[in-house]
Amino acid sequence: MDTITNLVQDWSPGVKVLVTAFIGLVAIFFVGKTGFSTIKAFSNKQIGEGMIFLAITVGIIVISIVLFTGIWGLATNVGKDFESELGMVAPFLNMR
Repeated sequence: MDTITNLVQDWSPGVKVLVTAFIGLVAIFFVGKTGFSTIKAFSNKQIGEGMIFLAITVGIIVISIVLFTGIWGLATNVGKDFESELGMVAPFLNMR
């Protein structure tokens, strides 16, 4: 994970913005495409197919948010590795 972190941190700010914008545009395209399929399926009274498209749409939104916040966090140098982040949370996880 450190190699990915170092790679993203070595990018210039313009490249980070470009990658983030690309992820956003791809997410908007796929959310729009599956969103229209969801609406079409529900309007044709195909509830099962509509729920599948709705789940796919929500999944795309979640994945894009995770990618966006991950790149944003790496761009602002939030933690060098995840072990230090987990080290801060670990004492609270062992509480009973």
